[in-house]
Amino acid sequence: MLKNMRKDNKIIFWHNKTNPCAWHLLFLNNETFKFFNLANKTKTIMFHDWSSKDSINRYSNVRIYNNDFYYLTAFNKILRAPTRLLEKDYINICFLSRLSGDKIQSLFYLVRNLYEINIDKKIRLHIIGDRVYRKKV
Repeated sequence: MLKNMRKDNKIIFWHNKTNPCAWHLLFLNNETFKFFNLANKTKTIMFHDWSSKDSINRYSNVRIYNNDFYYLTAFNKILRAPTRLLEKDYINICFLSRLSGDKIQSLFYLVRNLYEINIDKKIRLHIIGDRVYRKKV
């Protein structure tokens, strides 16, 4: 089926934390390696985020190098924050996530890019999350 897929169609892998214990149930004849290699070769695979790709690479012994990620967006909603929370000279950015090894790399990437941005306003980064890497963050 992968070989016959249209080039613009993709298989999306979402949150693969169950890899070590579930793939052998899906691929009964130990076909996991063959499947992921074929999906990689035909470029039919994409991921929810970096950690999903990393998880597949670690648990299936396949080296998938593409960076096709499915970006989630939210519909625009007009919300008004209480004016006491707003300061004219600041841009407020919130990072909401688990503070674990597979998630904080995107936070570090954001911080590095915010540091290098050249704008007149100050940036206030609010980090909301908890887990193993909280002290490091």
